Amino acid sequence: MGKLLSIDLFIYSISLRVIVLVCSLQSRYHDGQVINLYEGYALSNKGKASDPNNVFSSADGPEAYTNPNVYEKMARYTEAARQRYGPDYDPTQQPLDTDLVMRTGGGKPHGQYSIANNAIDPTNVPSLRQIRRSTSTTSDVPIRRRQPSTLAAVQVPSVPFLVNWFYICT
Repeated sequence: MGKLLSIDLFIYSISLRVIVLVCSLQSRYHDGQVINLYEGYALSNKGKASDPNNVFSSADGPEAYTNPNVYEKMARYTEAARQRYGPDYDPTQQPLDTDLVMRTGGGKPHGQYSIANNAIDPTNVPSLRQIRRSTSTTSDVPIRRRQPSTLAAVQVPSVPFLVNWFYICT
Protein backbone atom coordinates (compact mmCIF):
# COMPACT_ATOMS: atom_id res chain seq x y z
CA MET A 1 0.00 0.00 0.00
CA GLY A 2 2.84 2.40 0.87
CA LYS A 3 4.58 1.67 -2.43
CA LEU A 4 1.38 2.38 -4.36
CA LEU A 5 0.92 5.69 -2.52
CA SER A 6 4.48 6.79 -3.31
CA ILE A 7 3.96 5.92 -6.99
CA ASP A 8 0.73 7.96 -7.04
CA LEU A 9 2.48 10.94 -5.43
CA PHE A 10 5.33 10.65 -7.93
CA ILE A 11 2.90 10.62 -10.87
CA TYR A 12 1.00 13.53 -9.35
CA SER A 13 4.19 15.59 -8.96
CA ILE A 14 5.18 14.92 -12.58
CA SER A 15 1.73 15.79 -13.90
CA LEU A 16 1.66 18.98 -11.83
CA ARG A 17 5.00 19.98 -13.35
CA VAL A 18 3.62 19.35 -16.84
CA ILE A 19 0.62 21.63 -16.16
CA VAL A 20 2.94 24.33 -14.80
CA LEU A 21 5.12 23.93 -17.90
CA VAL A 22 2.09 24.25 -20.20
CA CYS A 23 0.93 27.37 -18.34
CA SER A 24 4.41 28.90 -18.50
CA LEU A 25 4.71 28.08 -22.22
CA GLN A 26 1.30 29.64 -22.78
CA SER A 27 2.44 32.73 -20.89
CA ARG A 28 5.74 32.93 -22.79
CA TYR A 29 4.16 32.58 -26.23
CA HIS A 30 1.27 34.96 -25.51
CA ASP A 31 2.92 38.17 -24.30
CA GLY A 32 3.31 37.08 -20.67
CA GLN A 33 -0.43 36.69 -20.12
CA VAL A 34 -1.02 34.85 -16.82
CA ILE A 35 -3.76 32.21 -16.88
CA ASN A 36 -5.57 30.25 -14.19
CA LEU A 37 -6.35 26.51 -14.10
CA TYR A 38 -9.71 26.87 -15.84
CA GLU A 39 -8.19 28.71 -18.78
CA GLY A 40 -5.16 26.41 -18.78
CA TYR A 41 -7.47 23.39 -19.00
CA ALA A 42 -9.34 24.97 -21.91
CA LEU A 43 -6.16 25.90 -23.79
CA SER A 44 -4.55 22.52 -23.21
CA ASN A 45 -7.52 21.00 -25.05
CA LYS A 46 -7.41 23.44 -27.97
CA GLY A 47 -3.95 22.89 -29.42
CA LYS A 48 -0.28 23.71 -29.03
CA ALA A 49 0.75 26.33 -26.47
CA SER A 50 3.22 27.81 -28.98
CA ASP A 51 0.44 28.53 -31.50
CA PRO A 52 -0.30 32.28 -31.33
CA ASN A 53 -3.88 31.59 -32.45
CA ASN A 54 -4.48 29.32 -29.44
CA VAL A 55 -6.32 31.79 -27.21
CA PHE A 56 -9.26 31.28 -24.90
CA SER A 57 -12.60 32.87 -25.66
CA SER A 58 -15.80 32.22 -23.74
CA ALA A 59 -17.60 32.43 -27.10
CA ASP A 60 -15.80 29.30 -28.38
CA GLY A 61 -18.10 26.38 -29.11
CA PRO A 62 -17.46 22.63 -28.90
CA GLU A 63 -15.80 22.63 -32.33
CA ALA A 64 -12.91 24.74 -30.97
CA TYR A 65 -11.73 21.91 -28.71
CA THR A 66 -10.00 18.66 -29.56
CA ASN A 67 -12.67 16.82 -27.57
CA PRO A 68 -16.30 18.03 -27.48
CA ASN A 69 -16.67 16.69 -23.91
CA VAL A 70 -14.27 19.41 -22.74
CA TYR A 71 -16.71 22.10 -23.79
CA GLU A 72 -19.59 20.33 -22.04
CA LYS A 73 -17.62 20.01 -18.77
CA MET A 74 -16.53 23.65 -18.89
CA ALA A 75 -20.09 24.83 -19.61
CA ARG A 76 -21.42 22.81 -16.65
CA TYR A 77 -18.76 24.28 -14.34
CA THR A 78 -19.38 27.84 -15.57
CA GLU A 79 -23.14 27.50 -15.15
CA ALA A 80 -22.74 26.15 -11.61
CA ALA A 81 -20.24 28.88 -10.71
CA ARG A 82 -22.60 31.57 -11.96
CA GLN A 83 -25.42 29.98 -10.01
CA ARG A 84 -23.30 30.13 -6.84
CA TYR A 85 -21.44 33.44 -7.30
CA GLY A 86 -23.76 35.45 -9.52
CA PRO A 87 -24.33 36.01 -13.25
CA ASP A 88 -21.23 38.19 -13.69
CA TYR A 89 -18.82 35.49 -12.47
CA ASP A 90 -15.87 34.92 -14.81
CA PRO A 91 -14.13 31.57 -14.21
CA THR A 92 -10.98 32.79 -15.97
CA GLN A 93 -10.48 35.51 -13.34
CA GLN A 94 -11.00 33.38 -10.21
CA PRO A 95 -9.28 30.32 -8.77
CA LEU A 96 -10.86 26.97 -9.62
CA ASP A 97 -13.55 26.05 -7.06
CA THR A 98 -12.81 22.40 -6.31
CA ASP A 99 -16.16 21.95 -4.55
CA LEU A 100 -17.88 22.88 -7.82
CA VAL A 101 -15.56 20.61 -9.79
CA MET A 102 -16.65 17.71 -7.57
CA ARG A 103 -20.34 18.66 -7.81
CA THR A 104 -20.47 19.21 -11.58
CA GLY A 105 -18.41 16.11 -12.30
CA GLY A 106 -20.34 13.83 -9.97
CA GLY A 107 -17.24 13.24 -7.84
CA LYS A 108 -14.24 11.51 -9.35
CA PRO A 109 -15.60 9.00 -11.82
CA HIS A 110 -12.79 6.66 -12.85
CA GLY A 111 -10.57 8.36 -10.24
CA GLN A 112 -10.23 11.68 -12.10
CA TYR A 113 -11.66 15.16 -11.66
CA SER A 114 -13.79 16.34 -14.54
CA ILE A 115 -11.72 19.50 -15.10
CA ALA A 116 -7.95 20.05 -14.75
CA ASN A 117 -7.43 16.65 -13.13
CA ASN A 118 -3.64 16.70 -12.87
CA ALA A 119 -3.41 20.31 -11.74
CA ILE A 120 -5.68 19.97 -8.70
CA ASP A 121 -4.06 19.12 -5.37
CA PRO A 122 -6.23 16.25 -4.07
CA THR A 123 -5.35 17.02 -0.44
CA ASN A 124 -7.36 20.27 -0.65
CA VAL A 125 -10.48 18.76 -2.25
CA PRO A 126 -13.38 17.50 -0.15
CA SER A 127 -14.62 14.04 -1.02
CA LEU A 128 -18.09 13.61 -2.43
CA ARG A 129 -19.11 12.00 0.85
CA GLN A 130 -17.90 15.08 2.78
CA ILE A 131 -19.76 17.37 0.39
CA ARG A 132 -22.98 15.39 0.84
CA ARG A 133 -22.65 15.47 4.63
CA SER A 134 -21.94 19.20 4.79
CA THR A 135 -24.82 20.35 2.59
CA SER A 136 -28.49 20.44 3.26
CA THR A 137 -31.13 19.42 0.75
CA THR A 138 -31.41 23.06 -0.37
CA SER A 139 -27.83 23.40 -1.61
CA ASP A 140 -27.14 26.06 -4.21
CA VAL A 141 -25.58 23.62 -6.70
CA PRO A 142 -26.78 20.01 -6.80
CA ILE A 143 -24.35 17.13 -7.16
CA ARG A 144 -24.49 15.76 -10.69
CA ARG A 145 -25.48 12.14 -10.97
CA ARG A 146 -22.94 9.85 -12.55
CA GLN A 147 -23.77 8.79 -16.05
CA PRO A 148 -24.14 5.07 -16.79
CA SER A 149 -21.09 3.48 -18.30
CA THR A 150 -21.05 2.96 -22.05
CA LEU A 151 -19.48 -0.44 -21.46
CA ALA A 152 -22.83 -1.75 -20.25
CA ALA A 153 -24.08 -1.59 -23.85
CA VAL A 154 -21.37 -3.96 -25.13
CA GLN A 155 -22.84 -7.29 -26.18
CA VAL A 156 -21.22 -10.44 -24.83
CA PRO A 157 -20.96 -13.38 -27.26
CA SER A 158 -23.32 -16.21 -26.52
CA VAL A 159 -22.09 -18.89 -24.13
CA PRO A 160 -22.83 -21.88 -26.43
CA PHE A 161 -20.49 -20.43 -29.05
CA LEU A 162 -17.67 -20.11 -26.51
CA VAL A 163 -18.24 -23.63 -25.16
CA ASN A 164 -18.26 -25.07 -28.68
CA TRP A 165 -15.07 -23.14 -29.59
CA PHE A 166 -13.33 -24.41 -26.44
CA TYR A 167 -14.38 -27.99 -27.20
CA ILE A 168 -13.10 -27.81 -30.80
CA CYS A 169 -9.76 -26.26 -29.83
CA THR A 170 -8.90 -28.88 -27.19
